[in-house]
Amino acid sequence: MGMFMKMRKIVVALLLVALALPAFASTVTVEWQWTVNDPAVQFFRYQVDGEDPNLWEYVPCDVTSYSISGVDGSRSYALYLQQSYDGRNWSASSVSVSQPYVVEDPAPVEPVQPVAPVEPVQPVQSVQPVEPVKPVEPAAPVEPVQPVDDAQSAAPVEAVEEPAPVETEAPSQSSSAPVGEGSDDVIVHAVDEVETPVPVEPVQPVAPVEAPVPVEKPSTFRFTLSFAGGVGINDIPSAVNYDAQAGITLGFEDIVASTVAGFDIKLALGAIADPLYSLSDINIDNVFAFSQYSKALYADLLLGGNLKMGSTELYLDLGARLLAGYGGYIASGLFSAGSFDFVVQPTAVLGLRFNIGSLFNLFVEGQYVLDMGDFSAPLENMRHSVTPRIGFGFTF
Repeated sequence: MGMFMKMRKIVVALLLVALALPAFASTVTVEWQWTVNDPAVQFFRYQVDGEDPNLWEYVPCDVTSYSISGVDGSRSYALYLQQSYDGRNWSASSVSVSQPYVVEDPAPVEPVQPVAPVEPVQPVQSVQPVEPVKPVEPAAPVEPVQPVDDAQSAAPVEAVEEPAPVETEAPSQSSSAPVGEGSDDVIVHAVDEVETPVPVEPVQPVAPVEAPVPVEKPSTFRFTLSFAGGVGINDIPSAVNYDAQAGITLGFEDIVASTVAGFDIKLALGAIADPLYSLSDINIDNVFAFSQYSKALYADLLLGGNLKMGSTELYLDLGARLLAGYGGYIASGLFSAGSFDFVVQPTAVLGLRFNIGSLFNLFVEGQYVLDMGDFSAPLENMRHSVTPRIGFGFTF
């Protein structure tokens, strides 16, 4: 198949995206992306680690990436990718292999040492101020003794004792001195400086990977419209004569198909003009005179198959022809309707078609028809007809 189909090389770029879920997990996501430089390409197909005919995934030409997620990151994966113009003929595979991805374990984070509790400072009891000692007032001076008369001298004079001096004591220093002025009652405990722990950066969550949207496998069915003309060689082997034929064929092809073969149903409609004059009487008047021909119409129902070889196809169809002869074209038919006589004939078509792109084609074919002749004695009047034709067609 591939040797008959010229395609440009696919340019495949590998993009490996390894997402740790979380950072120490061993599963990764592998993604492939590709580009193509041939605008005529319509489809891609691919599969991982093989080229099994039944495992291809088909996508249209606007899909240029594929990914698999949750796979083992310690091994490699190979993507096989092919391209096609029509969804039936495929190029050779382009292969892209991913590299194993190893996720390193993160460095362990040392736990923060707990800080020893700080003992509270005992409050200092308030010191009551000492009231100062009032100074002792000096004693009043003693008035001198007045001399008395002799009469009074006999009376004793009472001596006045001078009060003893009172010693003034200086106020003693209280043991409750203010804090910081030599007091030993208050003990302040020194606290070691606490180191600030190093902040640990949180692990960023990984965004979920979206699953690829499944793409339906492209249909292989196609509709063809063909036009052809040829010269019929009739009444073999008794009296050979010639006629002109032209027709149109409607094809419903690849109803059931693989990449190399398909099943077809066709309906062919056409006209036959059998000249009433001999070859020696050919002239312009006879050629263009409608009355100088016996005429017939036909409808062929054909079932067959095709074999694909790149852009070339070989097809074989078998079926039956319903022939309607006008004005005595058929000597003895199965039934008549007005001026037409009808007969059914087995037929077969063998042809070779050349596809030019995905729309247009040219073909050559030959059709065989078994003419039973007069049905009163079919074996004795059996004749053969062969019609070579050339034509062109369109594929939709």
